[in-house]
Amino acid sequence: MTRVVGWFLAGAASLLLVATATIKLSGTPAVSEQLSGALGYPERVIPWLAAAQLLGVGLYLYPRTAVLGAVWLTAYLGGATASLVRVGEIFALPVVVGVIVWGALILRDPRLHSVMPWRRRTLS
Repeated sequence: MTRVVGWFLAGAASLLLVATATIKLSGTPAVSEQLSGALGYPERVIPWLAAAQLLGVGLYLYPRTAVLGAVWLTAYLGGATASLVRVGEIFALPVVVGVIVWGALILRDPRLHSVMPWRRRTLS
């Protein structure tokens, strides 16, 4: 059951990330204004940001590279958080998505349970 919940959460986070990457690739003026104007990114890097986001999602959804994908997405979302903090915007969304990414991965991959700090300790 935990794997099902993990895959559901992973799918939800991935859908959100793919949707925002698609919006970046759409080239709409509102997106360009937000990323270029408010956040200060040059317009020429917006497609690269979307590509980095999509690559992270692809790595994350493929089980053999899921941990690498989670690390990649954590770095991406950390950059998004830093950008929002720098301009004084609310930064909760990328933080929450990052927590969901890792929580979902822990739920869907039992191998990660052994390295979590809350693992059960056996008395010898």
